[in-house]
Amino acid sequence: MVKRAIPLALAGLVAVLGTAYAQQGPAPAKASTSAVADKIMVERAQAALEDPEAVAGSGWQESADATIAKEKAARGGQLQSIVDQQPTALQQALDKAAQTLNLPSPVAQKPGVAKQAPNVKYRIYLSQSMGDAAVREAMMDAVGREDTMLIFRGPKKGQTVNQLQLWLGNMVKDRVQKAEPLPNIFVDPTAFSDHDITVVPTVERVDESGKTIASVRGLFDTAWLETEVARGAKGDLGARGKTFPVAEIDLLAAMQEKVKNFDWEAWKQKAAADYWKKAPFTELPRATEARVRQIDPTVVVPKDIIAPNGTVVARAGDTFNPLDSMGFHQKLLIFDATDKAQLEYARKFLKDAAGTRVTLITTTMNRDEGFDGYVEMENELEHPVYMLNAPVRDTFHVEMVPTTVEATNKVFVVTEVPVHQGGK
Repeated sequence: MVKRAIPLALAGLVAVLGTAYAQQGPAPAKASTSAVADKIMVERAQAALEDPEAVAGSGWQESADATIAKEKAARGGQLQSIVDQQPTALQQALDKAAQTLNLPSPVAQKPGVAKQAPNVKYRIYLSQSMGDAAVREAMMDAVGREDTMLIFRGPKKGQTVNQLQLWLGNMVKDRVQKAEPLPNIFVDPTAFSDHDITVVPTVERVDESGKTIASVRGLFDTAWLETEVARGAKGDLGARGKTFPVAEIDLLAAMQEKVKNFDWEAWKQKAAADYWKKAPFTELPRATEARVRQIDPTVVVPKDIIAPNGTVVARAGDTFNPLDSMGFHQKLLIFDATDKAQLEYARKFLKDAAGTRVTLITTTMNRDEGFDGYVEMENELEHPVYMLNAPVRDTFHVEMVPTTVEATNKVFVVTEVPVHQGGK
């Protein structure tokens, strides 16, 4: 039998396996299919809370983050909370939502579009419906004014975000080429809806908190409005010039409409199918001969460990065996659930180990059968089955399947079983 040293990280892994992989007891006898499914779900949920990587396999975090981001962006009920977020978070959320719903992003910012200026006093709402000359004049009036924001609702119907950015860039390209200051330009559909802006140009005079003091339509020169506010004018001061309808689409309204008709069931099925098509499997070859190895988990302290108060916790050369303090009161079976012979061996292993905690870990699953096949396999075994990940494989030096792991006499015993050669 081969005796091997084990990494220091094993102490932590033993603790993890002792809580996450080992939560389940023996499989219930003669349980109904629904009862088994409920039991498996509860056990898997408990294990997932303790050690999600052990349950989901390596790469689980990236996959989960991507799925959650898509769902959160698309969910209609989240739109109001998105509006209440800070500007940066709002822009990011709207961008993700637009991508999920196959709409152009309302807020994608690119180089050349100015960032929000502090101490804003004026919000000027503009639209492509005003014509290039009028928009360019409004932009030139706002150059060098850190207290002024120029706001567009988004792209026009049929216009992409890139096309909108190109159009905005053309409005100020001469200044860009000369490296001259640019106006503060924003693309913000929420500002139009929040302040009920239906025609342009509209100018708002705001206080330090961003609350509107007074507004006027048909002008983009702030001088007249400032004079009126100085005289005590407040609220809607009417139209003082020619106005135009807002040509750009309301992306929030478009998103809400699309969310109403979003096929969540089809989306969930596609997400599940995509996961199983791309899920990383830690596959291993079949065992062809019986082999038993021992792994000694004893750790040798490389240097003195001293607490902040000066107490010596451990001296260099001290040894520590996690099995002394933590124990390992279970058996692991690492197998290939797509192999009928190994699946049958798993059934026998569970039966023979009745009364002992058993953790079943598969190296792979049938991608075509997806999650339904995974659940069906668990129901047939009447036992949870986890996916093998690299830390478990490497810690116990698992090289072939099926392999069993148990602890005895302060060492791990790793046994390879050649089921296709009649091994038991």
